Amino acid sequence: MKIGLFLGSFDPIHIGHISIISSVLNAGFVDKVIVIPAWHNPFKEHSPASFMKRWLMCYQSLKDIPNVQCSQIESTLHDRLQIDRIPTYKVLDVYRNDPSLKNGEVYIITTSETFSEISSWENGDEILKSNNFIIIKVEGHDIDWKLAKKVETYGNKCICDTSLEFIDISSTKIRNMIKENKIISPYVPNDAQLIIKKFDLYNEKLSN
Repeated sequence: MKIGLFLGSFDPIHIGHISIISSVLNAGFVDKVIVIPAWHNPFKEHSPASFMKRWLMCYQSLKDIPNVQCSQIESTLHDRLQIDRIPTYKVLDVYRNDPSLKNGEVYIITTSETFSEISSWENGDEILKSNNFIIIKVEGHDIDWKLAKKVETYGNKCICDTSLEFIDISSTKIRNMIKENKIISPYVPNDAQLIIKKFDLYNEKLSN
């Protein structure tokens, strides 16, 4: 079985995320996608949406898509390690050492923008050496073909998809739209919108 790990803040989850998940499943790149919300993104400030609220938005938005699972592994690692910022390599180690996946293939699903930044992560070079990748090209960020070839020289697989019409939206833009009282329904799944409304998330006023 081929498993795709899709890591991110999902703050909030949006239709761009869902289009990536659907794309890799429909293309047959993987048999199953595991969505892994970060306990806390090491490159961002703390979110007003807690881990559990972001996980719940993911779960409710993806529950009707076959072969998708929403993981709480970062919550487990937070409790075990007692740290807020869980290094990505520790999350990947859990799946790489999972006996149930011993005979399968595990891929990191990422965008061309994020892929080009992995070398700057903690143990980033080791992540590149030790994992297979599925890279989705996003507008304005070409795939780093040299880095992709480097991954393959380590004996790993690197699938590059330039065919997906990735929707040009970001969680940051959506949070700002909420602060400005703009309509987010074209970009955010209805189940996630309901959670945002219920807990009044992302509604702080923008600073001048």
